[in-house]
Amino acid sequence: MNHHYIVKYGDIILRPIRKKDIEKVRKLRNEYRFFFIHTDLISPEQQEKWYLSYLKKNNDFMFVIESENNDFLGTIALYHVNYETYTAEFGRIMTRKVFNAPKRVGTKAIIGLLIFAKEVLHLREVNCCVLKDNFAKKIYEQIGFTFLCEKADVAFYRIDLNHFSTDNFSVI
Repeated sequence: MNHHYIVKYGDIILRPIRKKDIEKVRKLRNEYRFFFIHTDLISPEQQEKWYLSYLKKNNDFMFVIESENNDFLGTIALYHVNYETYTAEFGRIMTRKVFNAPKRVGTKAIIGLLIFAKEVLHLREVNCCVLKDNFAKKIYEQIGFTFLCEKADVAFYRIDLNHFSTDNFSVI
């Protein structure tokens, strides 16, 4: 989806992914592939094809996470947005270590994304799934996600945005 939302939360910024970002994103995704359900290496051609497909969707918001100094810190997405049930899934979160990067980049990115989901898209609920051994589960629970169940190697979570705080947030 070619959107123009910019989300600032604390000292990080979520901005729309652009074509110029896709090679950095591909390399980061390949580096962290074992934290995802699908672990295959992604070629530049596959990434290009994914990006072109992404642009055609109207229910998929992919963001690049940046520092206030415009350092590339990772990605996060809100997808399968259902405007009738006011629900979506969140994921595609990857953060990289950068010298002098803000602390807790992933946590801040998730909170910023959830506030965007609530305040801009008016969603009521966000779901996510994660490999059951992924350390991110603890972060999701700290933010307010509720564990739903496990199936095979995947844990499923949900957060009710009606009970989620929206302090320190701006959308440009």
